[in-house]
Amino acid sequence: MIRNRKTLVVVISVAIIFTFSYLVIARTSNLQSIPGLPGSSSVRENNMLELGFSDVKESSAGHNYIIVDKASVCLDIKDRLPVQECQRISSNAGKIFCWSIFINGEGKKVRYIWYIGEKVSASNWLNITSNRFRAWCPRNIDPKASGPSRVDIVDEQGRILKSIEFEIIPARSGNMQIKYS
Repeated sequence: MIRNRKTLVVVISVAIIFTFSYLVIARTSNLQSIPGLPGSSSVRENNMLELGFSDVKESSAGHNYIIVDKASVCLDIKDRLPVQECQRISSNAGKIFCWSIFINGEGKKVRYIWYIGEKVSASNWLNITSNRFRAWCPRNIDPKASGPSRVDIVDEQGRILKSIEFEIIPARSGNMQIKYS
């Protein structure tokens, strides 16, 4: 009887070790494409898209919605790339840009809505002409403007695809001339 218990314990131990080893190997190998497996690629792709990562572009091709891959507010555009991305902008900066890359938007429209505080200061429509489309929308800053600001990128149905917050700070008054009478 003792011999059967030892055999049973050995068999159960081997089964536990085999199961644990299989799970470790499956987790670290290319078996991640099995649907329903905790580390499966379909779960990974959905999480990547929800978090805003751009590693999973091919998985979105069959869907009917626009993805904003990247977006930023910057002071200039050079070679179709943003220059001096910023979150605080002086009111005497003149012109700023909202630069963005869209995926899966061919034939669709998006709208850039610029806000200073909660007041809409400008709005521009953009036609997307390819599946991976890079674009930028300029905006002149009023030298008297200041405060929290943002630009919303919205699709044709009014859904906010991306919202970028920034702050317009008053220009320094060091160069101000004083008049004496």
